[in-house]
Amino acid sequence: MSQIRTKGHVRAMSEAEGAVLLDLREGRYFSINPVGTEIWQQLEQGAERQTILNHLAAQFDAPADRLEKDFDGFVGMLDQKGLVDVRR
Repeated sequence: MSQIRTKGHVRAMSEAEGAVLLDLREGRYFSINPVGTEIWQQLEQGAERQTILNHLAAQFDAPADRLEKDFDGFVGMLDQKGLVDVRR
C-alpha cells in the first residue's frame, strides 16, 4: 500500500466509543472502534501508511508487527467496502 485516500462519499461521525462511517452512495454505515477512528482521522488528513503506524505506536502500547497487521487488515476491509482508494 503506497497511497490510501478516503472517498468523498463517506462521512465520519465521532461517538464516545469510536466513530460511525456513513457511505452516502450506498446508504450503509459502519461502526469503528477507537483505533479504527484514529486510523480514519489520519487517512482523512492525507497521512501515509508509515506516518499512521508511527502515530498508532505513540498512542497504543502494542508491538509494531501487530500494529502493521491490524492496520493492513482494517484498510483492506475499508477498501473492500468501497470506503477508501488504495494505490499500490
